[in-house]
Amino acid sequence: MGIAFWSDTSAQAKEWDACRLDDEVLPGLCRLEHDGRENPIDVQKGKGSEAPKTEPQGRMPAEGTLYCLITQAAQWTRWQELVKKLDPPIGSELKPYRIYHPNAAHRGIENIFITRVGGPMPSSLGGLEVPIFWTEFFQKPKPAKVTKKPAQQLTAFENEWRETEETKWNAEDDYLTRQQELDQQLQDGDIGIVEYDAAQTEAEDDYLDKLDAADADQAALEESGWEENPDGQYFDQLTDSDEL
Repeated sequence: MGIAFWSDTSAQAKEWDACRLDDEVLPGLCRLEHDGRENPIDVQKGKGSEAPKTEPQGRMPAEGTLYCLITQAAQWTRWQELVKKLDPPIGSELKPYRIYHPNAAHRGIENIFITRVGGPMPSSLGGLEVPIFWTEFFQKPKPAKVTKKPAQQLTAFENEWRETEETKWNAEDDYLTRQQELDQQLQDGDIGIVEYDAAQTEAEDDYLDKLDAADADQAALEESGWEENPDGQYFDQLTDSDEL
């Protein structure tokens, strides 16, 4: 089942009036606007009778605005607490948010950075409307895995360390794949918010457990590895770079 039409009478259609950022449901009535993802084209004029040359430059992330119409005192109280997270003090690290709103979901927009939070303005519908400006967030591609010592036989220590690193990579891949599956199921209406939250928490816990186990294995290898690698050269390469 796809995304409900906003004028339907189903409970799912009410999602057009709400928006979630991570686990927070924003206060008030919400609407989201965006112009989709731009496809910039580099155009080079032709000489004389030559045709112009056009070259795609790669898709740009979507940008838009999320509006929250606040009409109740309780909503205003919640907003004053929430805006501290959405617009942290200068010097704080910006974090991406997982977003769900039908107008974003039907275009595959799943994660955003909040670039600016505007001040509340009186609305013709009554109450105050707060604009939240955002830009779509994409995961940075992982670097290609290359072998540092292709011509040298790896020791038992090096093989075991490599296995712990691969465990971490596989755990991250599994977690991101599961997150995409859950987002798609929520978008298609196959699962509800409660089921989504429970499955997302389970996937995150499993991911963290695998990382903790790999870290524990590496800590044990650090203690024993220096005997087999007295100069520590290969160990330094592994700990100073994510590339293998």
